[in-house]
Amino acid sequence: MKIAVFGGTFDPPHLGHFQIAQALLGQLMVDEVWFVPVWQHPLGKSVKHTAHRIEMLRLLIQDEPAMKLELFEVEQGGMSYTYRTMKALQAAHPDDELVFVLGSDNLVSFNKWFEYQLLSEEFKILVYPRAGYAFEPLYPQMVPLHTVPMVATSSTEIRMLLEQGKEVDQLVHPRIGRYIKENAVYAA
Repeated sequence: MKIAVFGGTFDPPHLGHFQIAQALLGQLMVDEVWFVPVWQHPLGKSVKHTAHRIEMLRLLIQDEPAMKLELFEVEQGGMSYTYRTMKALQAAHPDDELVFVLGSDNLVSFNKWFEYQLLSEEFKILVYPRAGYAFEPLYPQMVPLHTVPMVATSSTEIRMLLEQGKEVDQLVHPRIGRYIKENAVYAA
């Protein structure tokens, strides 16, 4: 089985994340998509709301049998490093082919990632388009995905809108929108 490992903060998960997973599955690039929420971001990005992020991911994929929630990084605690996660998941699933999913907005800082050379040498990396970010630089085994939707929104943008009391119904799944409101996840 070919499995796309889709890592991120997912704070909150948005329709762009969902559309990329749907496209990977719909275009038969992979058999499953595993969402892997980060525990602690190694490049200093603030990560909060872990229980809420997990529940929102569950809500996002609840009707999608080929989309899974993989809590390896949360269960490990501490700093989350993609290379270590990929190696551990590959060791646990030796008969499967694991590929990593990355937004083009991460390419400019990819050389700052822990063991980035090994990651790109040992695993295929599927790079989806983010608005305003080119497919460069590309490292070994990085495949730009020209046939998937461009993701124009970001979790940061959604959090800012929510903190300003604005609606985000067009940016998140309806179940996630309800969850955010009912639990005041991003209340100002």
